[in-house]
Amino acid sequence: MNNYVFAVPSYRRAYAFATKTLQTLKRNGIDPKEIYCFLSDPLEKNQYVAACAANDPEYLPTFVDSVPTLASNRNFIAKYFDEGQKIIWCDDDLVAINFRQDEKNLVETTNFLKYIDEAFNACEEKGSWIWGIYAASNPFFMKDNIGEGLYYIIGSCYGTINRHHDVAMVTLEDKEDFERTLKYYDHDGIVLRLNFLTVESAYYKEPGGMQETRTKQRIDESAKFLANKYPNYCTYYIRKTTGHAELRLRDKSPKVASLSDFL
Repeated sequence: MNNYVFAVPSYRRAYAFATKTLQTLKRNGIDPKEIYCFLSDPLEKNQYVAACAANDPEYLPTFVDSVPTLASNRNFIAKYFDEGQKIIWCDDDLVAINFRQDEKNLVETTNFLKYIDEAFNACEEKGSWIWGIYAASNPFFMKDNIGEGLYYIIGSCYGTINRHHDVAMVTLEDKEDFERTLKYYDHDGIVLRLNFLTVESAYYKEPGGMQETRTKQRIDESAKFLANKYPNYCTYYIRKTTGHAELRLRDKSPKVASLSDFL
């Protein structure tokens, strides 16, 4: 076994989890004993077990009864595992994990563990407690490097070195990945992002999950809340193509001068 666990918060997506995320992890050689699916509604467990068994009876994860809402489920997961545990967090509708082959092409990887090793090694070297992947599946803008600084860590797939600390907990149901990014950066001064890795997923389209409760007003309120709380790190705007409230990240905080600046 590896020293990693894979945590998948899920709600009303038994079929999607069984046929998408679970099979994506299987293609990457992940031991099913390392995969934990945390159910916001424990009454759905039989549906999840049946869907996974029907799809692949030899590849079954561990199901854990959790609590309602995405934010509370994620907080539950962080408290469920020991401090120091290396966790890879995955959405329940991941179709593929892709790497940038060149500026025009993405290719599915079947060796995700290689990149996980690289990411956690970089975290330990740089002093980061979290790493993420590139948010958009667009190889033209992706880079063959690991960015360090203030980068958006999308909630669909990321890794953390677990700690039972307020910085690891979220309060928002929308923009919770932005909230997590900002809390980690504000506390640690760094987050890491694998700019050559991304995922294929059905954002805002798959039934179940947050789609059951998400509203445009709630998204807007969450974005404004974060912009007001972290004015040195983000600004609020409305994306013209979707009409959704968004956040633009940039560290505008005053920098402390070093001795070399005066020599």
